[in-house]
Amino acid sequence: MKIEFRGWAREMVAHKSAVTPVKKWRTQYMPLDPDDGVALVWENSSLAYGKLNQVALNGAFLVAFQFEEGELRNWLLTAAKENPEEIIKLVAEAQAVAITTLAKAS
Repeated sequence: MKIEFRGWAREMVAHKSAVTPVKKWRTQYMPLDPDDGVALVWENSSLAYGKLNQVALNGAFLVAFQFEEGELRNWLLTAAKENPEEIIKLVAEAQAVAITTLAKAS
């Protein structure tokens, strides 16, 4: 995941950071090597942890979250284990949108 912080009232510099995926080990979180292609791991359908390095901000910011495909896939699979009925509805809705979009593109 990538996070970008932009000044709320005025933007001097956009601060961009990559979130390093972490893995829970006993009571701590250990950073994983982002070069291994490891995506953010979801703890449950609404919670994921990661590490941000070299962040020093003060003030109000607009925050943009950019998810990688693997992170969204991890979220969908985790959410499916927690609430399969809702995920089936979500996937059916997404499938309908995809089919309609493909039909319009042809």
